[in-house]
Amino acid sequence: MKFSKILLFSLLLSSNIFSQKALIVDYEVVAIENKEQKPQKEIGFWNMVTRAAKTLPEKKPKLRIEGNLSVYDVEEGMPNDAQAASMSVLATSLYNLNHNVYMDTNKGFLIEKFSAFNENFTVKDTLGRYDWKLSKERKIINNLEAFKATSSKTVINSKGTFEFPIEAWYVPELPYNTGPADFEGLPGLIVEVKVKSNIGYILRLKNIQEVTTLDITKPDEKGMVSQEVYNDEIKKLANKTKEFFEN
Repeated sequence: MKFSKILLFSLLLSSNIFSQKALIVDYEVVAIENKEQKPQKEIGFWNMVTRAAKTLPEKKPKLRIEGNLSVYDVEEGMPNDAQAASMSVLATSLYNLNHNVYMDTNKGFLIEKFSAFNENFTVKDTLGRYDWKLSKERKIINNLEAFKATSSKTVINSKGTFEFPIEAWYVPELPYNTGPADFEGLPGLIVEVKVKSNIGYILRLKNIQEVTTLDITKPDEKGMVSQEVYNDEIKKLANKTKEFFEN
């Protein structure tokens, strides 16, 4: 309780300083090496994962924040040749970098545009999807004091539905309840996220730039579905994919 009160005090103290500033937040994405022993039949796949991970430095995750609104997307680099281009496309899929996210923390919703199983989706959902557990552990990230929080993330693919651990670091000094991708709900800007899945990755702060204003507009809602409808649809597509490879 005492720790929570300290965080709340810090948040209130700094809100007058930062609440009027628009920010452009640059992240980097780093692959987490999977050191588990691989079955012989999967060696080829994991070799491809290793090659795809080498293209990650070309990808530029970017979060734009103004007031209660934020937009997240990933700027792609220019691969040198066709093989590098194919590995770059694979990396975008493997490390969930094909998501564009619009978030309104005042109205409590996000709109996420992305592709899965060769289908394009626009999904609207309420915020507060992560059940964060706050920790007293802290570290310095880019000269900012960050605090640790943990939760889990649900992933649906052709092998089933899985829960993967998440480790996030947030900065109460920057009172924005948002972060990279769809991560949100902490009492400060999320500056680092580690997703501990089979193909794990880290989204880590590189730079924060203060700007006078940003033009953040709500995306087109054409074809938009709820998170519940999307979950049902993605399970059907995952089962079809699984049946295709099994037959």
